[in-house]
Amino acid sequence: MEKHAKCAFQVIEDLGAADLTAKQFFYLETIDKTPDLTTSQFAKLLNITKPSVTEIINKLHKAGCIYRKKDPNDGRVHFIELTDKGKKVARYKSLAQEDLAIEICDVLTDREANQFMEFLIEITKDH
Repeated sequence: MEKHAKCAFQVIEDLGAADLTAKQFFYLETIDKTPDLTTSQFAKLLNITKPSVTEIINKLHKAGCIYRKKDPNDGRVHFIELTDKGKKVARYKSLAQEDLAIEICDVLTDREANQFMEFLIEITKDH
């Protein structure tokens, strides 16, 4: 495994986030890439119910990765923000995945690499 990927996985472990699920990493990356995300927008973005979003938010909050911030103009609206830990986890996980994909493609033929990338696109397109 690439040196960077090993380092990124180590940082995730050091942050106490090694036991997060793949979906939780995806949620953190989604929150990281979507500024001013409200709980309602998060539900629509993921095509899930608001109670499911509440469960996700509660678990990520308990893990120390996110916090809720009230909209100063509308107290009923809450923004989902990443903590410093959440930002590091989301960004290092993304870096580790990119390095791993590059390493895998380096040992494949061009045809196999294209098939691999098509496979990755297929399995992640609904997420």
